[in-house]
Amino acid sequence: MWVPPIDSSGSELVGFTSHPFYDQAEPQAFLAIRNGKPCGRILVVVSHAYNQCHNELYGFLGFFESINEQEVANALFDSAHTWLADRHCTVIRGPVNPSVTYQCGLLVDGFDMPPVFLMPYNPTYYSLLI
Repeated sequence: MWVPPIDSSGSELVGFTSHPFYDQAEPQAFLAIRNGKPCGRILVVVSHAYNQCHNELYGFLGFFESINEQEVANALFDSAHTWLADRHCTVIRGPVNPSVTYQCGLLVDGFDMPPVFLMPYNPTYYSLLI
């Protein structure tokens, strides 16, 4: 039932090109490589605006993709955790792509139903990896 995203703002939303969200946020992308081929990815973000507004030290993760191997997912989450901890984040929230004002969440059931705008769609095994 998956339908490819319509928008072409992917490179902007992950911080590879200019996007207003990143005027007050710090992103870092991680890519898992096995045998020379990508097998997973994740983006982590420190939203300085969010943390200042809420007086918190939260980090966010999103744009998670992985093959169905816990080792790959763990490596991505470990890298995300280390990077956010180095920036004094005490809590990690997600998945958000890249913040709650965009696509967020994880599909855990309803895989047999058609998607709607901004609805996350992911493989069934993601909930186990996360």
